[in-house]
Amino acid sequence: MKGRLIGALWIIAALLIGYFAWDGVLLPFLLFFCLVMAFGEIVAISDYNPWRMRPFMGKLKQIHVVQAAVLCFAMLEIWFMNRKEMALVILVCVLADLGAFTIGKSIGKHKVGFLRQVSPNKTWEGYLGGYIFALFAIVLAPAFFDIELNHTTIWFIVAGGLVAEIGDLLGSACKRHLGIKDSNEELMCYPFFRILEYPVKGHGGYLDRVDSLALGLVVFAIIKYVASLL
Repeated sequence: MKGRLIGALWIIAALLIGYFAWDGVLLPFLLFFCLVMAFGEIVAISDYNPWRMRPFMGKLKQIHVVQAAVLCFAMLEIWFMNRKEMALVILVCVLADLGAFTIGKSIGKHKVGFLRQVSPNKTWEGYLGGYIFALFAIVLAPAFFDIELNHTTIWFIVAGGLVAEIGDLLGSACKRHLGIKDSNEELMCYPFFRILEYPVKGHGGYLDRVDSLALGLVVFAIIKYVASLL
């Protein structure tokens, strides 16, 4: 638990600095870096270690391709967002992850049976806690980031908790399909990438840090587009 929190906190700190320093000019670059590193972890493992792959959940044998596609769309989307929109997505996903993890660990007792192949330790209490925590963004987003509550932001906050948890499940499914625990295992073998991957060594890799965020960025883009048509 301690290692997971440390691994999450340093990225949150970096993103907060990126948001507040120099009018947020560094934020998209920091997000892009994290997404690229997560994408690199998947490519390194799936391309160079095909023997790791195993049949997973019936037809979902290319789940890592789905995860890679989500990361690619997220990389593209951040260049069309302003810093407040990026901050909102980060805030909602962090709150959802925090709620799911803390509530699940503290009072979670009822396992989600149909997801046992993907994430055997997940509980219904954890998922409910994650969704409720994400709703706190309705108060925190305007207070700390001066984010306007409009159709797009409210819709995303309402859906964001569920989206973040689905993103987390997608990341877990991808790693279980590839037969790994930490997605940065292969990149750590190379001196250059060892430096970049070291901050998340033993904490699940960048994929574990941005799986919820990547799907959140994609869904936010969809909600924003739909809202523009109304």
